[in-house]
Amino acid sequence: MRNKLTAVLLLSSASMALAIPAQAIPAPILSGYVDASIAWGNASDSYHETYNGDSEGNYHYSNNINTLSAWGAANALWSDGTGVQIDLGHSSTSLSHDNYEYTSNDLGAHLYQRSDDMLWGGFASIGDANGDGRYATFGLEAQRFCNDWTFYGQFSWSKGVSGYAQFGNYQSWNAHVEARYFYTDHLMFSAGFGWDWGSYNEKEDYGYYHYTGNPQYGQWDLRVEYLLSDLPVSFYASYQGSYDPYNEKENYDYGDEIYKYKGHYNTSLFMIGARLYLDQNSLLTNDRTGATLRDFNPWTGVQPAIYGEGD
Repeated sequence: MRNKLTAVLLLSSASMALAIPAQAIPAPILSGYVDASIAWGNASDSYHETYNGDSEGNYHYSNNINTLSAWGAANALWSDGTGVQIDLGHSSTSLSHDNYEYTSNDLGAHLYQRSDDMLWGGFASIGDANGDGRYATFGLEAQRFCNDWTFYGQFSWSKGVSGYAQFGNYQSWNAHVEARYFYTDHLMFSAGFGWDWGSYNEKEDYGYYHYTGNPQYGQWDLRVEYLLSDLPVSFYASYQGSYDPYNEKENYDYGDEIYKYKGHYNTSLFMIGARLYLDQNSLLTNDRTGATLRDFNPWTGVQPAIYGEGD
């Protein structure tokens, strides 16, 4: 009898121990989206070339740009404000004059803490740019909620970790800020600006040439998005611009021959797209409880730099 009573008490205690965590950790709020977009515009590259200090001339290249992109994100938010977001994206770009194709892929993960008036956390991502190598990015991010406004800031570091990206010692520091205004729960306007400080130091294995440079990259965007009232589908349009001043040097190790290139590369893009939201009934609700974090690194993120063969 004592053994039976002991067994019953042990089973009851085990059942309670299993039941308590299940009740203490409620299911998270799940959300996300998938979208697709098309963009078109122009890219121009203007630079001055010198060879051993002598001017070789001024050059200018111009390209028409067409881009197709697809992105998706999944978000889980627990009642204590802890959240995790996973995002995945792909873009494919063609430049007419250079007959050049550029693709990028990006996989990112965000871990954050959210309160009624702000969000803060960190993220990491890995992506490849045009098959030339992979870049890893690590960063911090925060959002501030003020009634109909959301202010977003992100700071990160990117580094080439494989292929050509690693061979050239490519890396950059990246900063981006964004403001979102919700005119209604279903209509949002946003504006963003970012700047990236990069460097590369590429040396051929057998010592034939050596490239060095410290490129910078500025980008900005204006966006409007409208979510239908009876369907979880939104449509958006945006303008994206960029400015890339550069000062590069190429020298040959067997002599004093040195090429220098100083110029700037600019892009101007117009984009339209559609987005399908999962379990969200307004843009404002999604902004405060859903998947709204993004990876802004210049190599493989949501607005990657577009380079032609002329730069």
